[in-house]
Amino acid sequence: MSFSGKSVLVTGGAMGIGQGIALAFARLGANVAITHMTSDPTPTVEQIKALGGKALALKADLREEKACDDIVQQTIKAFGDLDIFVANTGGLLKRSRVVETPLELWNEAIAVNLTSTFLCCRAALRHMEPKKKGNIILISSLAAHDGGGFGASHYAATKGAMLTYTRALERSGALGHSRERHCTRPDRHALSRHLHSR
Repeated sequence: MSFSGKSVLVTGGAMGIGQGIALAFARLGANVAITHMTSDPTPTVEQIKALGGKALALKADLREEKACDDIVQQTIKAFGDLDIFVANTGGLLKRSRVVETPLELWNEAIAVNLTSTFLCCRAALRHMEPKKKGNIILISSLAAHDGGGFGASHYAATKGAMLTYTRALERSGALGHSRERHCTRPDRHALSRHLHSR
């Protein structure tokens, strides 16, 4: 399988699962843009370039509408197109029992995990829909299925919502029935299975 010349944007791609996704696409020949907030993107960018691809690091707060629009436009400007968008940004933030969870934590979990996904997907679709081509991958979590571990109800709720949002994207027909939207829960082999089944 080859993604040679394809343009990929991975949010939260400077570390962890996002970094793994970015490097997996780079190994398959893609040019990869990553977003980051507090993590140093330099090691990831250097590895993408070492694999032969073009790399772009974009610092962005994806809770903000303009930031989400900007990362899509900057990726297109750098690579000429956006073929694949991966919504990976998110996190637990901190553990909290339901009865002790402040509204601020609940709202922040929604903003970081769900609102950022909506805003970025919308921005990507606005570019992809007129062309009737493109792929969107949403990274959810096992917590979406099992409710998460201790003190993770706020996180699990947002990740469960991502599954439903993926189904809504599918039903919207924004890219036509020939294109795909995916939502996967990360595990040791999920990304490898996903990329090599395409």
